[in-house]
Amino acid sequence: MTTKRKGLLKKHHGELNSYEFWGQDLEVVKKRFEELRKQYADDPVALQEIDVYDSTSKYNLMVRASRDALKNNDIKKQKKLEAWFKKNYPDI
Repeated sequence: MTTKRKGLLKKHHGELNSYEFWGQDLEVVKKRFEELRKQYADDPVALQEIDVYDSTSKYNLMVRASRDALKNNDIKKQKKLEAWFKKNYPDI
């Protein structure tokens, strides 16, 4: 990919949103995420978008922590996580 690109191509969004993709074996899904990360290595926006789709990414780990903080009314933790998202995923 070229550094001019900002984000995943529509065809890759479509692929990652499809039932066919998520119906595959977990190892196949994991390998595809690795391939896409290599393909988009020079596009930070695309890498952020891939993390959103990948349920094993740090992004999704932090989403779960954020959800738990909200559920537990832990405002301090929620604010800390909000700052992390703004710093690490400014385009999402």
